[in-house]
Amino acid sequence: MEKAKQEFPDHEWMTNDCQKMKLEKKKYDRMIVMQMLEHIDEPEKFLKNAFKILKDDGKIIITVPNGIKIQHISHVWYFNKEDLEKMLYNVGFRNIEVKVINNDNNLLSVATKLRKITVITPVLCPSEKVF
Repeated sequence: MEKAKQEFPDHEWMTNDCQKMKLEKKKYDRMIVMQMLEHIDEPEKFLKNAFKILKDDGKIIITVPNGIKIQHISHVWYFNKEDLEKMLYNVGFRNIEVKVINNDNNLLSVATKLRKITVITPVLCPSEKVF
């Protein structure tokens, strides 16, 4: 962490319990989550918090082991491509891309918190004479 702070002093660096973090909403442009989701009890809860602290159009970049190929005693969860896509979608992320990388050993995902779009649907009201 100290090396990162020295090399990139204009960036914010922190260590925190990812399941208990309380950070300012809509503050961050990007979040990088590397080889972590598979180790926590509630990955969807973590992703909901990540969604809240990302700015509109912010991106989350995630790597996880491909559950089909890697088994490890410290892994609480095993993700495949479809699981990761569904979890990100359910949380609210869109433009989700999940790719298998590193000789099928890992999944790389990039997803976006889209700006909310208001859709106005015109409604036609019948005249009173119809009833």
